[in-house]
Amino acid sequence: MAPVSPQHPAILREHAILVRDGRIVHEGGPREPGAWTYAWLRPGLGRTPLYIGATGLALGERVQLHLESAEPHVGRVRHEHPEALAGEVIVRGFLLAPGTDRKAVARALEAILRGKEPSGDPIAVAIAHAAAVRLAP
Repeated sequence: MAPVSPQHPAILREHAILVRDGRIVHEGGPREPGAWTYAWLRPGLGRTPLYIGATGLALGERVQLHLESAEPHVGRVRHEHPEALAGEVIVRGFLLAPGTDRKAVARALEAILRGKEPSGDPIAVAIAHAAAVRLAP
């Protein structure tokens, strides 16, 4: 397979949010809603994700909901991955071009980061490969 470029025209922006012990300690960056695909990563574990998601909300707002919502379908990280609430976690997000299927990109990114062959829409798979290269340690 040919090397994959970290550049893809559908990735408009990248953003990182630092979470420590279940609280956002550094957000900075864009606060606009849009088509975001994101990965929760533990520093020192490379690209192995704790969680992969997609949202139409501002990335910081979605991370906050993951951490604080009592509703399991909203606070998925809090309820399904409590290990992400201890120590440091970095949430790396990719703002995608309007019209991009953020959920398809998230599914493909999760497959790639878990060492599986991604399937589905070839455009989403290409975007996910570019995002995965950007997540390389």
